[in-house]
Amino acid sequence: MTYSEAELLRLIRIALQDMTTKYRFTKTEAAHFLAISTRTLDRHVNDGAIPAYLEGKLVMFKRTDLEAYADNAPAWEPKSVRWTNL
Repeated sequence: MTYSEAELLRLIRIALQDMTTKYRFTKTEAAHFLAISTRTLDRHVNDGAIPAYLEGKLVMFKRTDLEAYADNAPAWEPKSVRWTNL
């Protein structure tokens, strides 16, 4: 199936609107939003760095909380670097 350029632009616009207007995220979506793994997200929730909310049986995250964490998150730096000859 081939799409015209106009159809592709319309589909891209719809996809971008969904991400920019979405204000609640599942765990997987929140991890993608922060560019971290779900295990790292769980660790930050357990540490209290990122608040999580239960909606029935689902764990949800607010966009404002994720943005606040991303703005204040410490920069990642490797603990040590070891160079090896290949």
